[in-house]
Amino acid sequence: MLSSLLKDRQDVLDLQREQDKRDILESFISYACMGGPQIGSGTMLARAGYAYTTMPIKAFRAVAQGATVNETFWAFWELATLQKGARNELSNYRHGRNTHERPLDPANGRLTQLETLVR
Repeated sequence: MLSSLLKDRQDVLDLQREQDKRDILESFISYACMGGPQIGSGTMLARAGYAYTTMPIKAFRAVAQGATVNETFWAFWELATLQKGARNELSNYRHGRNTHERPLDPANGRLTQLETLVR
């Protein structure tokens, strides 16, 4: 009983390690994609504020360009958040996890297994 429980635990940890590795890689790529527009937006706003202090038309154009670049960042961020949430929900559904189950609820199957193991 204990060896099967330990094997199940190791299988879960291995699966979690693979998922974490994939999440880190995807986060690294998506944050790099999201960081570029933020740097571009900041650069355009800094240029508008320092280089065009006496030229309001050029300053407005630079601010508008920075805002356009910033909006692409927010659209990408929303899509990345939606994708990550959908993946988590699909994973929970696929593995039959009830995310609303309380850890110390007497109806929790894992808690019942642990109590029978301790006895």
